[in-house]
Amino acid sequence: MLEKIAIVTGGSSEIGKAIIEKLLGDGIGVAAQYNSNQINIKNENLIPIQCSFENQMEVENFIKKVLSLEFSIGYLVNSAGYIENNSFLNTNSEDLRRVFEVNLFAHIQLMQRIFPNMCELEFGRIVTLSSIGVKYSGSQNSVYYSASKVALEAVTRSFAKFGAGKNVLCNNIRVGVIDTKIHHRKNMQERMEKIPLKRFGTTQDIAEMVSFLCSERANFITGQEIAVSGGE
Repeated sequence: MLEKIAIVTGGSSEIGKAIIEKLLGDGIGVAAQYNSNQINIKNENLIPIQCSFENQMEVENFIKKVLSLEFSIGYLVNSAGYIENNSFLNTNSEDLRRVFEVNLFAHIQLMQRIFPNMCELEFGRIVTLSSIGVKYSGSQNSVYYSASKVALEAVTRSFAKFGAGKNVLCNNIRVGVIDTKIHHRKNMQERMEKIPLKRFGTTQDIAEMVSFLCSERANFITGQEIAVSGGE
């Protein structure tokens, strides 16, 4: 019988699926948010829930669903993300709104509702996936994505401060360049050469760090930015 479960947002992405599979392998049940692409993982301890983070009412309904589950929520992994993929001078207001709705506002809404329950339990782990791009202010096609991640990092650090006395530990992972399909669309050799380890990361690299931060091995770590980026 599961005692605590994890909420993972962005569960249908390649990184999201790797995180789900790792947490399930760790014996943690998962309620996973996805938008348009279903999560093709078969496991009795996985609860997939469709929700568009662009829609505030859908986010509210998602929160109500996870709070109504018979399990306590012990873990929250903020993995969902949207990148504008347009020049910072040409990004329109609709795309700009989408970036901040998905990357920042929906996750704040989720954290505000789940954090008090974690404090009551005197146990919680919140892991936010940020980007190594925040260190360099993003490329010209990801300026606002990086800005939204900077903001979510700050929110996560604040939650860490207020949750420390209740054993609610909150950390940011700065994700480096990961070998996913989105990077197969262009020549990335020059980008790889800038990484000290001279390779791209794998989705498993990120999943392993999430697993570590959710485990008792990390019970003296909170309020930190941890780069999984090959040395960048």
